[in-house]
Amino acid sequence: MATAHVNNDFLKNILEKHFNHNIEILSYIISDAILSGENFCSELKKIDITYLCHKKERHTISAIIKCFPQNGYIIKFLRNTKIFDCEIAVYQSVLPEIAKFCESVDQTLSKITLL
Repeated sequence: MATAHVNNDFLKNILEKHFNHNIEILSYIISDAILSGENFCSELKKIDITYLCHKKERHTISAIIKCFPQNGYIIKFLRNTKIFDCEIAVYQSVLPEIAKFCESVDQTLSKITLL
């Protein structure tokens, strides 16, 4: 399964880094974000996470998880071409800078959230 590494500890670490305070994961549900076969180079999953924040307030957040596909041929292709590595670099470096720029230009865009 593409999301086998997703567990309470994994989600807790991500949310604590994002919100910069302690989080307690109450539950999470993973479902398909798109129909099977609609995305060639990955599996897109939607995850709904219910958690308690440092103030013991209950919240729910939804996110999209992009995972390596399970097809061996496609995995080999992606590793050889480094497409996935390039895309990860865009998510980690380029998109946060775009979000910062947009926020500086228009405060209404400050709701853009990149986990």
